[in-house]
Amino acid sequence: RNTVWKDNYTLFTTDVQNSDNSAKLQNAAAGALIDRSVRLDGAEKEASLRRAIDHLKRARELHPTYKSPNLLLGNAYFYLGQHEKAVEYFNKALQQDPNFADAKLNLALSQRELNKFDKCISLLKSLTDEPRVSSKAKAQLLISYEEAGKAMGKQGRLQEAFEYFKTGLDNGGDPAKFNYFLGITSAQLRNLEKAKEFLQEAKKHPMDKDNQQNVDNALNRVISDLKNGEVNE
Repeated sequence: RNTVWKDNYTLFTTDVQNSDNSAKLQNAAAGALIDRSVRLDGAEKEASLRRAIDHLKRARELHPTYKSPNLLLGNAYFYLGQHEKAVEYFNKALQQDPNFADAKLNLALSQRELNKFDKCISLLKSLTDEPRVSSKAKAQLLISYEEAGKAMGKQGRLQEAFEYFKTGLDNGGDPAKFNYFLGITSAQLRNLEKAKEFLQEAKKHPMDKDNQQNVDNALNRVISDLKNGEVNE
């Protein structure tokens, strides 16, 4: 037996061959396969995740009220890029335990991948006082405000983009980054004085040389437009 204690992957995938009727071992084997998949690429990654899914479906058959397999099924489908399926299983986990913070957090990230930003943000806000996941939820909230703002900007929904970026800034987001986004968005909204203010504020905060150049270029364009009498709404 000592030869199979190399790591969790070896331990649990070996044990599950000898204890096929244990939901906990099926679940543990799947968890080890999912953890292993993060270090893999391409076909190997997918094969590891598909094996995990097989173990988790077996675990659900053996123990239908066991919530962990639904969480891990969601994780496996998330890593496969099948975000609708991930949402399905995270919701199943939450049906079993409405206070399952890990499932709620991962559901939020899946919703973000599907560009359902308001659902994502609402879920993350509900987790900011959960001790186990509070710091992760707060960090992911800032990422979500940024991603939502960028998505709205690409769709030409500039006022919505502005509101997401402003909320990110007001909730502790990187002032260099969010002031830059607000400056760019304000310029696109043709509120050039406001754009100038945001970009000048961005310059006051540390950033790398490339981003500094982006801020400088944007600010110079805004100043030029103001001098040329461009519209300022």
